[in-house]
Amino acid sequence: MPPRAVSVAGWGLALASVGFSLAARIVHRAPYYPGFDVVGAANGLFLLSTRSPWAAVREVFYQSRHYSAPFPYFGALSALLPGALTALCPWEYWWHAVTFVLFGVTLGLIGRAVAVPLRDAWVVLLAWGASGALLSFSLAGLPWVNGFLPHALALWIVLDARLRRRWLATVVLCLVASELPWHVYELGKTACLVFLLGAFLVSEAPLGIRGIWFVTGAVQLVQVFAYPSAHVDAFTGLRPLGPAETWARIATLGGMLGTGWLDVPMLVGSASVVCLSLGRERRLLALLFAVQLGLTLALAMRATAASEVRPRRFLMVDLYALALVASAWRDGVGVPGQRRSLRGVLLALLVVGNVWQLVATLRFVRTPFERTVTHDYGFTLPFVESQVDYMVRFADVDWSREPATRVDAGEKLLLVYDLGAYDENYSNPEALLERLYVHLGHRRFVDSVVAFGSTACRHACLPIHPMHELAPFLDGIRAGRPVDRSVIVGYYVAPQAFDEPVFTREREQMIRAIRQRFTMELESPADAKYVRFRLGADA
Repeated sequence: MPPRAVSVAGWGLALASVGFSLAARIVHRAPYYPGFDVVGAANGLFLLSTRSPWAAVREVFYQSRHYSAPFPYFGALSALLPGALTALCPWEYWWHAVTFVLFGVTLGLIGRAVAVPLRDAWVVLLAWGASGALLSFSLAGLPWVNGFLPHALALWIVLDARLRRRWLATVVLCLVASELPWHVYELGKTACLVFLLGAFLVSEAPLGIRGIWFVTGAVQLVQVFAYPSAHVDAFTGLRPLGPAETWARIATLGGMLGTGWLDVPMLVGSASVVCLSLGRERRLLALLFAVQLGLTLALAMRATAASEVRPRRFLMVDLYALALVASAWRDGVGVPGQRRSLRGVLLALLVVGNVWQLVATLRFVRTPFERTVTHDYGFTLPFVESQVDYMVRFADVDWSREPATRVDAGEKLLLVYDLGAYDENYSNPEALLERLYVHLGHRRFVDSVVAFGSTACRHACLPIHPMHELAPFLDGIRAGRPVDRSVIVGYYVAPQAFDEPVFTREREQMIRAIRQRFTMELESPADAKYVRFRLGADA
């Protein structure tokens, strides 16, 4: 087949596979995204709305190194950018949109780094389409997939022959690459290895340029241990295992990949084929691919069980596999007599991977969410399963639309709810207030939503009033200030077994204070999880 025909067919196949897979995920998920997917945007919105721009930037750059939680809620890309967009135009999906765009930038940088011609760039999309996990996490709000962005930038700096002659551009890009890992998912910090290994393996680069790479990587590595986080502790706190348990865990991990639970295995299989014939450039990529695979194995050795390795923790392996495949396709792979056959093998593996992914996606989206009295929660994207988090409680999301609709209709909310409620736990928050916050924007939320409590901050902070303001607020409502009680609709959440004790006390205090001043006219069953009420006549 002529090269032009191959290119046209490749672009058509790749765009069809990726386009259908993304559209099916978006339509099927609808509004049922996990609470994790909105917290970063809410945090950025709060910082930019309650502080000066300089103070917000300073806070983010400080907390990005000192906030030890593994989620990137403090970062220029993971908080300030979606927060600024939400401030300009409130929307629940800005963090999703930013993640998707930055993932597109990541793919573009990978293509630039390995110098894939535009006519062959469809291979990058076809490799993306062979990974169900990459497709799903590119649509997630929490930017796990963007942890590869610093790696892609570092690969471009190290592998682009033109940059090796441009000292100033190299220095500037290295400075950006040094800061970038602090604003994406934590495994972005391992991009320091690209510079450190490149300084030794890319021998054709000038010695001074390689020295800049080495200093950049060394500074990054020192910072990782100078500002350790939860994930640094996870990878450094390994415990010795016996040979039998070690092999058992490796077998378990292999089974998780082979069965498609971690991801469709064909992309990694394609990269393994490429590793059979390594040029100089691909030796660096293959070593980095092996390092990320080794980190996944190390995590399997550390966890209480190998099954705790989750699809999102395999994304870095997938993306290095994608870079290897793109680089190999550009060069034709192998010695001249083998190039056509090996290209054929790669194409066959990627096509099979796309078919596998499409079948798995169709099976997932054709299965309705399980919604029963005892099981009203689940995962809303394929290849994102986790044992402890990233699940959605469907009824809670359904309820979250009601307060937003009432504010849009001109009513004002009185919420007996704060971040101490069980549904806002650290492991799997529903982010009900954050959803409302980014839907309304800061000013409308402050003007239309009143919530009281001691827990105003968790992963992010929200404009929740302290408890000492409760009595004056209610007394003002009873006196007709600042608004008439008829436009106020209230909600309180029923007690749950694992509510934080401070929230349990404050909920009772708030309900008691309301009943001391008003008759509470219930508009929903008293045994509902979220009880809607109106402020009636004075008590």
